[in-house]
Amino acid sequence: KNVRFSLAREAGLTEDKASMINADALKNDLPNQWLSILAFTDHFILTPGPLPKEMKANLIKSYTETELTEIALGLGLFHGFSKMLIALGREPDDMATTVIPTPTAPSTDLDIEITKGHPVANLLAPTNKLRNYWLYLEESLWSMDSYPTNELRYIRFHLVNLFKLNSEYRDFYRIEGSSDTSKSIADQFVYDVRSITVRQREGIINDFGSEGLLNVMICLAIYDGIFRVAAVMES
Repeated sequence: KNVRFSLAREAGLTEDKASMINADALKNDLPNQWLSILAFTDHFILTPGPLPKEMKANLIKSYTETELTEIALGLGLFHGFSKMLIALGREPDDMATTVIPTPTAPSTDLDIEITKGHPVANLLAPTNKLRNYWLYLEESLWSMDSYPTNELRYIRFHLVNLFKLNSEYRDFYRIEGSSDTSKSIADQFVYDVRSITVRQREGIINDFGSEGLLNVMICLAIYDGIFRVAAVMES
């Protein structure tokens, strides 16, 4: 909450307006377009699932399908990797408000081979460039090879079930068997990320090294994020 993008600041996101975001009594002083996306953000983080009809109608008035897909993907990545920072025990006690350059859209396309029936590729189809970059991120996760692959697959499939995704996701990511360890850490990451303990992190490091800890946390971050997008957008 202490980071501002430069273009948002230029577009009018002053600190006075930023302070209103959590002040219910003052929300009406913000533009309706902002209010609709703030409601969407709350829903995305707190109750990921089908959009209420009124919320969906308000969003459609202000944003195209491509814009909403980009916003949802951004929320998923920001939220997932913020939780990863907490899960790794790296959350700062305090952080000054910082204005950073707004990321620019990719200027070139990545040459990505898309697996037929890949549900996330279908989900992100309205924004092809960002879809390909997300798929590249996913490929990078699986190429790390620092944590048991089956355990990561258990985590991914358990997240599919936690977010109650449809059969397209269940069939594509299904893996037989189960792992209590993987189920437990996935539950913690989704529902109470601060409950992940130093002892748990040390146990993973002892078994798989620091790279293994990073591998499993990246897995949790990217799938927690993208499956929230799916839970909200495919409704």
